[in-house]
Amino acid sequence: MLSTASLATVLPTVPRISVRGPWSRAVRDDLLQHPPQGEPSGSSPQPLWPGGPRLHGARFTPRGSFDTIYLASDPVTALSEVNLVFANQQTGSRITPSHPPFILVSVDGNVSEMLDLTDLSVQGVLHTSVQELTGAWRWPVPGGAAPTQLLGRSAHAMGLIRGLKYPSAKNSPDGICYAIFSGPSSAPGFYRGRRSFRPPCPSISIGGFDGRCLELNVPCRLW
Repeated sequence: MLSTASLATVLPTVPRISVRGPWSRAVRDDLLQHPPQGEPSGSSPQPLWPGGPRLHGARFTPRGSFDTIYLASDPVTALSEVNLVFANQQTGSRITPSHPPFILVSVDGNVSEMLDLTDLSVQGVLHTSVQELTGAWRWPVPGGAAPTQLLGRSAHAMGLIRGLKYPSAKNSPDGICYAIFSGPSSAPGFYRGRRSFRPPCPSISIGGFDGRCLELNVPCRLW
């Protein structure tokens, strides 16, 4: 991966793409029984709450940094990313371990100005690889950040990139994941989400995108 200083120079020159759903997201059922951490008591649960990666860290989100919504290209990838489904490398079959209840959320919409990290030419420009993008991100050095987190921080700081499309670490080679930036420092505009797991389904504002609004329709089922 390029250094932070080099990323600041190179990222504005990398072509960006638009992406279109549907996508999937797996959320622990117990997290949808109450408001997210830091939200007012009595407010509704949020299956698309972007604050978890900021509080705890994630692949492209350093802990204590910015809000990010993580989505997957399909239900199997979403479940694999949270270790609910494993592939048997010898037979190709899927293994499902015992686990607490999860809600599988289906999301539809579109987002422009995305950085496509599945593109080998983009990987080359950034001096990264599939191995680095899908490798361990929980950095062993206290206070340190993984290369993917440095990339996410640099992309977010640009204010032009709305998120990252990247290969799944848990459902290779077909699974694709998306990290969509949210909050006041992300690209200008707005997008909206709908909660449909508890009727009625009011719209909620969860980030900032322009008139090409990301309309997130979110039917859910228990896994």
